Amino acid sequence: MDKKIVFLGDSITAWNKYPEVENYGVPGYFSRDVLWLLEENENIKGDTSVLMVGVNDILGNVSSEKIFQNILKILDILSERFKRVIVVSVLPTMYVDKNKKIRNLNFFLREQLFTEKLMIDNLFLNSMGVLDNKYSPDGVHLSPDGYRLLNKKLKEIIEE
Repeated sequence: MDKKIVFLGDSITAWNKYPEVENYGVPGYFSRDVLWLLEENENIKGDTSVLMVGVNDILGNVSSEKIFQNILKILDILSERFKRVIVVSVLPTMYVDKNKKIRNLNFFLREQLFTEKLMIDNLFLNSMGVLDNKYSPDGVHLSPDGYRLLNKKLKEIIEE
């Protein structure tokens, strides 16, 4: 691959085996950690960045306003360092109350951000409105089937 693709995010990003990318996903990362990583490492740059962050913030009860602020700051940095910036929606969990905050965050991502977006959270829901067991071993992280679905959608947008 001749274009440099960089993934940024938390454990869902870290454990993704998408081919030929530089993966800066770190288990446990909140949006503020991704921001700090970018502020401390000016060499993180390339052609395309893929940002998928926010679930740890929500599980850790970070306010929506703070998450929004952090994501906007992250996107300011990414837009200076990358030709293309793609934001992936926060995936649902098995927790109904947390999914309400996730829907709110995804609404913000969809409606307020002027960057490319991959809004795929609804693809992972079951009929009860929570993360489908076939896509997750624990109600938060992805199973092999979950990664197959995620990476199919990532490939469609990255290679367009």
